[in-house]
Amino acid sequence: YENLIPGETYQMNGILMDHETGEPLMIDGKPVESSMMFVPTEPEGYVEITFTFDSSQLGGKYLVAFETLSIGVTENPNSEEPGDWEEVGNHEDLTDEGQTVYIKKPAEPPKTGDDRNLALLAGGCLIGAGGAIYALSRTKKKNRKETDMK
Repeated sequence: YENLIPGETYQMNGILMDHETGEPLMIDGKPVESSMMFVPTEPEGYVEITFTFDSSQLGGKYLVAFETLSIGVTENPNSEEPGDWEEVGNHEDLTDEGQTVYIKKPAEPPKTGDDRNLALLAGGCLIGAGGAIYALSRTKKKNRKETDMK
C-alpha cells in the first residue's frame, strides 16, 4: 500500500479468482475470501492476507488474488472503532503475475506392494525344487553304482 494515513484503521479484503474463468474460486459453494484490519504506522508498506482452503482438487490451476482496501469511517470522531468502510483502493488484475499462484498437480503416489504373479513365482520354485531333487537323486544313483563296482 501507499499514501495511507498513519494511525487510521484500514481493512484489506481479498478474494481468489480462477485465472481461466475470471470468476471467483468457489470451494463448497462459497468464494475463497479473507480479510484483515490494520493500522499503518507509515504511509507506505504492505500487509499479508492468508487464504485458507483445500487445494487438493485444484492441481494445474492458476489463481489470482484481488484486493480491496477500505478505510474505517466512524460516526463518532472520538471512537476508535470504525462504523462503516469506505473503499479507497483496489487491485483487480487477472494478468498480474505478482498476484498469481500456480497450484501444482499432486505427485503420483509411490507404487507400493508386490504385484508379481504369485502363481508364476510358485511354479518357478516348484520347477527349481524338482530340478534339485532330480540332480540329487542322479548323484546318489551314480555314487551307489560306483560303490557297487568297487
